[in-house]
Amino acid sequence: MASIQPADRTIQQPIRTSFGVEKGCSRPGQTARGIRTAITGVNHLAMFGPECSAKEAKDTKQGVRVFSFFMLHCVEAEVVKNERLSGPNYLLTFRSFDIASQSRAGQFLMVSPTSSQIGPSPLLKRPLAVYSVSSERGTLSLFTLLIKTVGEGTARLAALKAGQTANVIGPLGNGFEVEAAEGKTAFLIAGGVGIASCYMLAKDLRKQGNEVHLLYGGRTGDDLILLEDFLDLGVELFLTTDDGSVGYPGRVSKGLEEYMKDYDPRALYFYACGPEPMLQAVSGVAVNCRIPCQISVEARMACGFGVCLGCTVKTTGGHRLACTDGPVFKAADFVWEEQI
Repeated sequence: MASIQPADRTIQQPIRTSFGVEKGCSRPGQTARGIRTAITGVNHLAMFGPECSAKEAKDTKQGVRVFSFFMLHCVEAEVVKNERLSGPNYLLTFRSFDIASQSRAGQFLMVSPTSSQIGPSPLLKRPLAVYSVSSERGTLSLFTLLIKTVGEGTARLAALKAGQTANVIGPLGNGFEVEAAEGKTAFLIAGGVGIASCYMLAKDLRKQGNEVHLLYGGRTGDDLILLEDFLDLGVELFLTTDDGSVGYPGRVSKGLEEYMKDYDPRALYFYACGPEPMLQAVSGVAVNCRIPCQISVEARMACGFGVCLGCTVKTTGGHRLACTDGPVFKAADFVWEEQI
């Protein structure tokens, strides 16, 4: 099985592509940007330039799905800090201007340790949401990732020390539509490490002037992490735990039904990120109450940019890919049964 060739720098030079533009664009062979890859049998995957919008370029004549972004990068990002949180959770800060300056709320990265530092790594990179971006000496060059160790790949990432590097591809995916909630009270509903997708969203919503509430659930109190970050933004917190050790006793989807009783559904806008059962329950509440809702789905993926087709999900508009069409979808458009 072929994999992305290692790269120690961002590849941005214009290249010519002869595949996949006839269906969405009128000029085959137009200038594109890409990264070297051996996955598809060609030497690049294309991201089309200004002449062809990202939306128009998503479906190719041969059925190969191309990037839905104007630019992405393949970089070796240096670890600046590794902070141990409660339980198996770590918050890693990396340095990369290209990643930090272009990442948006709800997008993700494909990440693996640089193999020469710690021996051979698992073949596939891990998809991780961008938790936050920040400036260093006046330049937006730092980004943070929340990592929960659940296997060898995430354990190796969590073991990275300051000064070591990770190979990062991104930013990937379509993020949250912040403007859609303008004038509404925004409920951010998160479960477990789904909180990773919520901080940048909360920050953008607060900047837009929204009242923001974070409804955050975990199995135990130790699963509820990074709360101070949200409090510093002026976000209202509503916490739930399955074991009842902190906050509302029960799942966050049940807590949502109680919490929203004091609000007019017409004034609400939902964003949700977490395990599939939670997303399905939240979506049901949103649809039944006619509350607009965006969900960030969790899906297994090998590539992150639409080649492997391993993250296929079903929507009312047909099958879509969580990596390129998502990971953010409208709850009303998502079909929960018989996901493949």
